[in-house]
Amino acid sequence: MRNVTQITPIKPTYKADIESKIENMRELSRKLKHLEKLYNELKTEVIEEMGNLTEAHNSYGNIIATYTEHNRSVFDKDAFNADHPGIYDKYVTTTTNKVFRLK
Repeated sequence: MRNVTQITPIKPTYKADIESKIENMRELSRKLKHLEKLYNELKTEVIEEMGNLTEAHNSYGNIIATYTEHNRSVFDKDAFNADHPGIYDKYVTTTTNKVFRLK
């Protein structure tokens, strides 16, 4: 009679599959970087051609792009921490995240 406790589990054989997927991701990443570069070059050209205009129109008069200013307020945590270190530390929280990176 065979002892069941001596059977070792079979390890999954996903190495080739995961390597293939990661290589595909690397290739897509290279293509994305190239496309982003092209996109940004065209965007710069369009902005330069628009000059001081805030809207670009197609041949039918429809708005196809806008270029406007926006204001944004940000909290200066460094200045607040320097002025009120005890208060700042009381409200700082730390979180843990997982980060996926291709090597």
